[in-house]
Amino acid sequence: MLAALALGCSLGWLGQWYQAAITPRQPHGKVVWVDERNQAAYVRFEDPRFLKSVKTVAIYDSGEKITRFANFKATARVNQFLGPNVVEIHFSHGSDQVARMRYVTNPIVEGDTVYSPDIEARP
Repeated sequence: MLAALALGCSLGWLGQWYQAAITPRQPHGKVVWVDERNQAAYVRFEDPRFLKSVKTVAIYDSGEKITRFANFKATARVNQFLGPNVVEIHFSHGSDQVARMRYVTNPIVEGDTVYSPDIEARP
């Protein structure tokens, strides 16, 4: 009896986690220009209210649903703020061969969507 109750509770929690994981999130911005030589991209954010809290971003294909299980193209760090809602980001592959091959087969282009977990974490 207790095992059944514990199993029911854990499935409830697991079901809630799974539902949250597959629920699409809204993108926070779009890539407006890519500088291949310096491994930089310029991103325009839709809502500049929380822009100063953004430190990292994930870049996805345009039109792809953003979920916890979605494959992102790259992660990048914010280098500098250029305007009220535009930032320069730097993406670096370093010695990570998988990230480098992912970028070669699916490069960052204008129109790609950007999501930042830093914005979602804000109350």
